[in-house]
Amino acid sequence: MYKSAFLILVMFLVSGCDAVSDMKGAFNKSTEVQENILKEAGLEVQIGFNISNGVLAQVTVMFRADQVGERSINDLQKIALKGVASSFESTPRMLNVTVMSEPDDEEYK
Repeated sequence: MYKSAFLILVMFLVSGCDAVSDMKGAFNKSTEVQENILKEAGLEVQIGFNISNGVLAQVTVMFRADQVGERSINDLQKIALKGVASSFESTPRMLNVTVMSEPDDEEYK
């Protein structure tokens, strides 16, 4: 009983502060970043973000190692900055650029 009342109260409060639409908007923005980077640089990326008190605190752009090739970290940073700036209105306090790879199973045997 108390759980149900608590959940209804939380849902009411969250809908009142527009947090749900803000999160939907942020997820749409991260999809836009992915699409823009794919279109402009031909790289598939994953995007993570952190919004704290309505401020875009951190955006992480994860590049796939098999697609990066000989590009420098400075090139990847420029690509990430351009992609983030094209979709998010505010500048993140921190931008993380990472290169991720899938380990080859043969190397671990």
